[in-house]
Amino acid sequence: MHRRCLRFENLLLLGDGGIGRSFLHLAESELNGFRRVLVIDKAPMRLPAGRKNAETVLADLSRSGVLGSFLVKFPYGSALVLNLTLGLDHLLLRRQAAGRGAGYLDAAAGSLAAAPAENRLSRLAPYWLTPLKTEAPHWLGFGINPGLVELAARRLLEKRAAGRRRLVVFEFDRLAARLDGDRVAVGWSPAGLIEEMMRMPAFFVEADRACESADNCSGRVRVNWREKDLEVRRVAHEEIYNFSKSRRVAAAEFLYVLRPEVMRLLDGDPKGAERRLIVPPPEVPVSGREEVGVFSFPESGGRPAGLLWREEHGRLWKRLGVNAVQYQTCRGIQLAVQLLQETRLGRRPGTWTAFSLPLSAADWRDIAQREARLGIKWLPASGLRIGRPPGG
Repeated sequence: MHRRCLRFENLLLLGDGGIGRSFLHLAESELNGFRRVLVIDKAPMRLPAGRKNAETVLADLSRSGVLGSFLVKFPYGSALVLNLTLGLDHLLLRRQAAGRGAGYLDAAAGSLAAAPAENRLSRLAPYWLTPLKTEAPHWLGFGINPGLVELAARRLLEKRAAGRRRLVVFEFDRLAARLDGDRVAVGWSPAGLIEEMMRMPAFFVEADRACESADNCSGRVRVNWREKDLEVRRVAHEEIYNFSKSRRVAAAEFLYVLRPEVMRLLDGDPKGAERRLIVPPPEVPVSGREEVGVFSFPESGGRPAGLLWREEHGRLWKRLGVNAVQYQTCRGIQLAVQLLQETRLGRRPGTWTAFSLPLSAADWRDIAQREARLGIKWLPASGLRIGRPPGG
């Protein structure tokens, strides 16, 4: 597609962490669609070799008006802000983008560091999702989860037109790596993982009601996955909040489990977990399997219909230099960038999630074709059975 057909000429990529670096590495085609790419972070950065349309800028985006000061350097309405930061107030960044007619895209809500006095998803999500008057689309949470799992959930709901459903998002991550000392490998931000598992009350939907646990930590649930019994955590996740707004969804939860070594750390002290958990550097080999699934149960019980995306960390590391969490998240972001740049959806202003975005039959066909080209492989799945919380 010629550049003149694209919606945005300039990309401002905020954040050079694991996902930001992976996106710069994986999204060559999408990045080539912009005239100019500006990568902004508060720490020194190094761009991938050969990336000629990009430059890096050191800046503290937590300071008032800093993003806006960059946006004024571009023609009004010509920029897309891709926010991959952790720990910033995403709504404040969106307000600055809206003030310059810029599009906006992120892969998850801001962390608790942006709202230290509040740890409840029931309060944080409405703030993050605050609608703004915009001349461009603002897409919130278009990674893997939130993001692609919401598109998968919509497919499952549409296939089962009669009756309301119980939606379960299930993630089983077995990433492993040999690290020095007592460090323990995880696939994404240890700070974000600790927030979800140790500092936020579990958020879920039950009997049509959004619920939160009383404790500032995730709840424990027993599941049987492919004939293996597991103790998993029921955690607060953005897509579950989005599901809670649908009349089709009677119940919903996000169930998460990692390797036993990681789960033991998450049972302990947050500061101890912070000290030991680490995303392996790019040069360190990784292994293990990552599985992300969405399951739709009949409201009255019974066998679920499911969609599962499985990837091998080691295979992706050898082929692309990223782990499976980074790969799946970036594929969701790449799909969103393509849709914003190359389809009518990029000209629809408003604040949208993957669960709320209005999609026609033609849009769904286009999305399916793009997913196939990107290697987003949802396959039919079953075999998930959910028990009671331990001791329940």
